[in-house]
Amino acid sequence: MRVEGHRRSVRRGGAEDCAERVAALARELGVSDRLAMVGLRTDVENVYGAADLVAVPSTAPDPLPGTAIEAAAAGCAVLAADHGGLPEIIRDGTTGRLFAPGDASAMARVAAALLGDPLIRGQLGTAAADDVRTRFAPELLTDRIGVLYAAVLATRR
Repeated sequence: MRVEGHRRSVRRGGAEDCAERVAALARELGVSDRLAMVGLRTDVENVYGAADLVAVPSTAPDPLPGTAIEAAAAGCAVLAADHGGLPEIIRDGTTGRLFAPGDASAMARVAAALLGDPLIRGQLGTAAADDVRTRFAPELLTDRIGVLYAAVLATRR
């Protein structure tokens, strides 16, 4: 493609580029036969129900990572990067496991330990589901928002 006399390469981005890189890495590592690229799924309850473990290896802090909340609510053992809102959702060793952001080796060690211990995985998943239902219940969140709005409005009067 030419733009103002300069040659510009067109780089695809987003999910398609990421999927191609994941598939290439799987081929390179010899694990292609264990990789399923299923695309967009609207039946997340089935996906979480089939999961032994859910990893949330965010490389940038996310204030409220929905995947961690959804997986925990579904009773999955969750391992997650220790930054952003993840440490508020996952309590290391109690409702899941945390690892240093960007440390793939640490993530692999934690994942291997959890995959090798179904009892601990189950305990973490059960504790996570109970915790999320308690702390992130829609009624509780709407009540807290109402209290916050009332406090803000009270300061404006």
